[in-house]
Amino acid sequence: MRREESGFTLIELVVGMLLSVLLLWLLSSAFVVGGKAVDAAQSRYSAAHATFLLDAYLDADLQGAAPANVLIGTGGGSLAATWYAYDPATVSRVTYQAQYAEDASGHLLRQLTTAVNGVSQSTVTTLAWNVVPGGVQFAWGNAQHSLLNLSLTTQLGGVTTRQQLQIPLLAQQKGVPWP
Repeated sequence: MRREESGFTLIELVVGMLLSVLLLWLLSSAFVVGGKAVDAAQSRYSAAHATFLLDAYLDADLQGAAPANVLIGTGGGSLAATWYAYDPATVSRVTYQAQYAEDASGHLLRQLTTAVNGVSQSTVTTLAWNVVPGGVQFAWGNAQHSLLNLSLTTQLGGVTTRQQLQIPLLAQQKGVPWP
């Protein structure tokens, strides 16, 4: 009488395990590559978003200020712009000051201070995250101080992105002059 045995031979088990290990290795490699691609895309999006915010805020702030009232900090890591407006409702002079600087946590911040009749109010807006140390640089683009250059370097997931902005300044301060 012949006995039938069921199961796998040792060679079949070894081949099956090798194929399983190969399949798991391929899947894990795909996840690693996909994760790196997501990090790179996130880094580029973060830098592009920061550039968009900077362009919007900085352009508006600089167009309000006369070039003489735009000061670049020592080393080019900060910027302050001051401008004035007349509020006909309260017959008051309104002073605005926008300051841009990198904080110790790697954020680029904009602090806008508004002063009317000796009362000040400040708001802080985060414009960029993941800024590398020293990654914010302001510089004049020409001798007339009518063109401002900004360089912003961010890093996310091992991907470093550098953005450049050039913002022209108006020759004269816009807005309603003080009577």
